[in-house]
Amino acid sequence: MRSCLFMLSDECKLRGLTLHCALVNTVILMRTGKLQVINCTLLDDSSNSQSDFAQGIVAMAGAKVLVENCTFDNFYSGIVVHKGAQVELRNCVMKNCGVGIQMYIGSQVSVYSSTIVDCSEQCIRCEVVTKTNDYHPMEGLLISEDSKVGLGKDTDIFVVEQNINLI
Repeated sequence: MRSCLFMLSDECKLRGLTLHCALVNTVILMRTGKLQVINCTLLDDSSNSQSDFAQGIVAMAGAKVLVENCTFDNFYSGIVVHKGAQVELRNCVMKNCGVGIQMYIGSQVSVYSSTIVDCSEQCIRCEVVTKTNDYHPMEGLLISEDSKVGLGKDTDIFVVEQNINLI
């Protein structure tokens, strides 16, 4: 079992905090309900953050998360959004992560006036079970024009097909 700094459900608000992840794998795990994270800094200041798969926020099915005016720094995954979860970023900075936002099919992610840069793998990764011609895996992703995601490369936003034999 991964260790968490906060494991939350129902309705929660976190404001004006600096949350370190040096001794835990996940800063915030939102099981279900509504979470607001405002004016916070989430960081992994350990020397091996990307190799220990540290995560900033994990949103499970049924979670609705608003992240506003926050900074994420040095995680393997800044935010993980599972099927049935919704995450909205407003005026946030996500940097030095392996993957900025990892989203799964059936999740919803909205990015407004935010910056996701300097990710060693992808800024946004959408994981799907099977790529098909009639399904568009990015239909749950909205990025405003005033947001900056990566350097404009094709790999900044990437679709990965999961091997269902491993699940």
